Formats: sequence, structure tokens, C-alpha cells
Amino acid sequence: MRTAAGILMIIGVALGITVLRAAYGYIPGLLGWLPWLWVGFVFIGGFYTLKRKHWKLCLTASVLSLTILPIIFVCLRKREWER
Repeated sequence: MRTAAGILMIIGVALGITVLRAAYGYIPGLLGWLPWLWVGFVFIGGFYTLKRKHWKLCLTASVLSLTILPIIFVCLRKREWER
């Protein structure tokens, strides 16, 4: 389930980049960078989920991914990070 959560977060990032390029690519200044920071944080969380590192970061990134399945998968497999 940990692998599925990481893959779902990275797929969500790929879809998020597509939406950001269409919707927010033209907004200048800080407002234009905030969605990109979100994408970067969720991508790093998905990568660390696949590597089984930094559980708190992975949980935060799964919450920020705005989908329910990665949150459930990361919470159910907390013991994998504690080994």
C-alpha cells in the first residue's frame, strides 16, 4: 500500500502540473509560485513514501494531495516507517 500511495501522489502531481500550466501559468509574482511549491512538496512526499523515509512529511504531503486514498494508505502502513 505504501507503493500505491507514493505512485498516486506522483500521478496527482503530474495531473497538477498539467492543470497549473493551463490555469496558473500566466499569473505573475508570488501567487504564480505558490501552486508550484505545492506540486514540489507533494512530489517530494510521494518520492519519500516510495523510499519509506520521513513518515510525518509523507503524511503531510498525502493530506496536501487532496485525495483520500494516499492518506489512508500512508496511515495504515505507519509501521513500515518505524522499522
